[in-house]
Amino acid sequence: MKQSNTSKYSYLAGIIDCDGWIIIVERNRHKHTKPTFNVQVGLKQKDGRIVDWLYGNFGGNVYVDKRRLFTWLLPHSKNIYILKRILPFLKYKKKQAEIAIRLQTHIDKGYTGKRRNTLLSNKEFEIRKQLYQQIKEEKKNIIPCAVVENKRDNPSEMKESDVPNLKE
Repeated sequence: MKQSNTSKYSYLAGIIDCDGWIIIVERNRHKHTKPTFNVQVGLKQKDGRIVDWLYGNFGGNVYVDKRRLFTWLLPHSKNIYILKRILPFLKYKKKQAEIAIRLQTHIDKGYTGKRRNTLLSNKEFEIRKQLYQQIKEEKKNIIPCAVVENKRDNPSEMKESDVPNLKE
């Protein structure tokens, strides 16, 4: 049965919200130049079937590590396109996606087509670094236990029995 594009993007958003990441990677290739910032979207799974589905529907790169964990990374060329399409369906990582889209927009605007590694102005570098810091801060704000968050709208109404026993 063929899936609609809407269902594919909503499913991808659910996977990214749960097990994936939307990050900005800082790379310093040469010690005498400013670092570069790149958007990265991906996830790591034990179940290769999910990674196969992602690769078959969205492309990208798949890696398997020594522990038999499958890593799927979306290619840089598709990051902004995919993020814009899953944005309405994201819940927990929506803010991260918005920040990543802003960074990628700055990167695309700064690329003139002549040379990709041209020096950035100090102002543009500071904008990108600020977006990098924002996404790092946003990652810290994600609540690790969604069961507790969704149990009650007002945390003060929660009882001890509402909190799952995470030790079991």
